Amino acid sequence: MGRGPSDDRHGLGWETLDYGSTDVVVNPDEGELASIINHTQKASAHIFSGLGAYPLVDSARRALSRGPGAPHIAVISESWDPRGLQGLARSARFLTRVRRELSTVDTLFGIGRLARSQFTRLGIDRGKVLPFAYSVDEHPPRAEQEQRSVRLIYVGALTELKNPALLLSALSRMREHRWSLTVVGQGPLRAGLERQAVKGGIKDRVSFSGTLSGLKSREAIAASDLLVLTSRYDGWGAVVSESLMSGTPALVSANAGASEVLVAPELGAAFPSGNRGALRKQLEDRTEAPLDPQIRRRVMEWAQGAISADAMARYMLARLSHPDVATEPPWIANE
Repeated sequence: MGRGPSDDRHGLGWETLDYGSTDVVVNPDEGELASIINHTQKASAHIFSGLGAYPLVDSARRALSRGPGAPHIAVISESWDPRGLQGLARSARFLTRVRRELSTVDTLFGIGRLARSQFTRLGIDRGKVLPFAYSVDEHPPRAEQEQRSVRLIYVGALTELKNPALLLSALSRMREHRWSLTVVGQGPLRAGLERQAVKGGIKDRVSFSGTLSGLKSREAIAASDLLVLTSRYDGWGAVVSESLMSGTPALVSANAGASEVLVAPELGAAFPSGNRGALRKQLEDRTEAPLDPQIRRRVMEWAQGAISADAMARYMLARLSHPDVATEPPWIANE
């Protein structure tokens, strides 16, 4: 039985998923969990989300990894935020509580470079740690339209962690360029960002749309020339995958895991987190003219072969079916 996303996820524009013919069991009790393990233990591989994050998931993984003939155990995990004192506490927690779980893992799909670095430092064999990426739905084709200015878009929570103020600060020093910005999202910083736009002399060029549904958000991204993600930290940044699948390049903080898929200039670029000058330089280079439709098509075609659900599923299946055969992640294979 499936269920929709939490209220927090709905607030970010998430929608109820269509699971198709997949059996989805939500919050099973101990008896249900034992039944699931019993009926699936002969599968050749099992895939789990996270290490040490979900006690029920950890319990199932440990049970399936015991004894001769145990299936191949794979885990998909983001990094943990390493910044500041809280970051040190998280690192200590992983060192003491998660490190002992590594012996139950045959393959760890690390979402972003930081995740892979963190787990290898915990002691997992480097050869078991593989790159992975978040995938999103395909986008419908975008109707081309006449435009004179470059359309920028920010999609995300309006919080200190996401750091949208950096984007407004950079743009306030680019008033001579032809651009407009749509800010999609809601959060505690909204009123301050609106005041910042007024103070920076860019109020008439920045629109705040609030939270949009997943479909409306994708349509807004597809109608833009460039997405900007300014996070101080992001395990991945699924909006980058959304953007590339729509054919829209992205400027991404290097502290976001998704920055690693920007393997060609047409796809966008990464900039040092919090560095206004570097972000401004990238924006100046990319606001000379609206996005060429041919570039948009190439970005979309690349994303379909590199980070789509089908591409990532084929990659995962290849790695789990032939764990001793080196297979590049699809965004490298399609570089």
